[in-house]
Amino acid sequence: PKAQVAPLSTAIFKIPGYRVYMNFDPDRPSLGSSGLRGICIYVKEHIKGQPISFSHLRSVETLWLSLSLRGSDTLHLGCLYRSPSSSLQESTAEVCNLLREASDSASHVLLAGDFNYPSICWNTLTSPMPSDHPTNQFLDSLSDCFLHQHVDQPTRYRDGSRPSTLDLVITNEEGMIGSVEYLPGISNSD
Repeated sequence: PKAQVAPLSTAIFKIPGYRVYMNFDPDRPSLGSSGLRGICIYVKEHIKGQPISFSHLRSVETLWLSLSLRGSDTLHLGCLYRSPSSSLQESTAEVCNLLREASDSASHVLLAGDFNYPSICWNTLTSPMPSDHPTNQFLDSLSDCFLHQHVDQPTRYRDGSRPSTLDLVITNEEGMIGSVEYLPGISNSD
């Protein structure tokens, strides 16, 4: 709803058989002017889940759910948007803190979203930036938390620009994701 002015009908977010969780109130006018891009997570109706929160974030937008698995296992499922226009230093520090907090919170963690780190080469897990650059701090946090990034093909293509992998799927278990399916973007979205 980044460009939304009038309130949105909740009916447009319904998918039969799924429960939708949102980090915004669709009845609120001018959501985009509040700085929200809007995140929704859809979960099959039979799966028990509840919203959770981590540290207060000022420059990164997230939505987190705790989903009940077999026995007492839980999956903390999150979606993240880090704006490329946010302060790289501040937003990366928030993302790194969030990764540490999420990694310590549950036996299973999955975080997906638009991280907007275009300089990272995911095949080699490197960045051409200096070692103290926020991009390398992000890579160090992934390693320090024993997290795995599963997207290995570019997710953003624009004429005149080098393709880049901005949208990521991060888990705390290498085998949690069997495969990633790459589909064309919708309109101008990745």
